[in-house]
Amino acid sequence: MWADGRITRPDDALFLSQKPYLPQGRLIDMLYYPHAVPEQEDERVIHELLHTVQLGHLADKIHHEYDWTQKLSLGEQQRLAMARVMLHRPKVVFLDEATASMDEGLEDAMYRTLQGLTDTTLISVGHRSTLLKYHHTRLEVLGDGAWQVTKI
Repeated sequence: MWADGRITRPDDALFLSQKPYLPQGRLIDMLYYPHAVPEQEDERVIHELLHTVQLGHLADKIHHEYDWTQKLSLGEQQRLAMARVMLHRPKVVFLDEATASMDEGLEDAMYRTLQGLTDTTLISVGHRSTLLKYHHTRLEVLGDGAWQVTKI
C-alpha cells in the first residue's frame, strides 16, 4: 500500500507556514530563530530588515519580551517570518500559504524582496494566482496520485 522512499531536505532550508512559529521572548530572538542571537549582532541590520518588511514601527522593540502572537496580527507575523528568511538567506525556502494574510501589494513586496536573494530557491504552495509571477515552474497535483509539471 505504501511506497518506499526517503525524504531529505537541505540543512540550509527554512519552512514558512500560514501561521508562523514565533517562540515567546524577545523580537530579536524570533528573527534569529532557530539560531541564537550572535554576540556581535548588528541592530542596524535588524532595523533595516524590519523596515523592508514594513514593520519599522517595531524597530525600537527588538529587545522587548512579549507573547508576540498576541501582539501582532497574522499578516505582521508572516512579515516577521519573511524578515527571518532575509536574515538567514537559506538555500531553499518552502512557503506554505506564507502570504495568505497579506494583501496583494504586501505579497508582491515580500516576494520581490525574496527574489533578490539570488542563491535562494523559493518553493511556494498557495491558492492565489498572483503567486505564479514569482516562479518559473508549476507542479500541479491533479488527484488520484497524478501530477503535472509545467513551465510558467
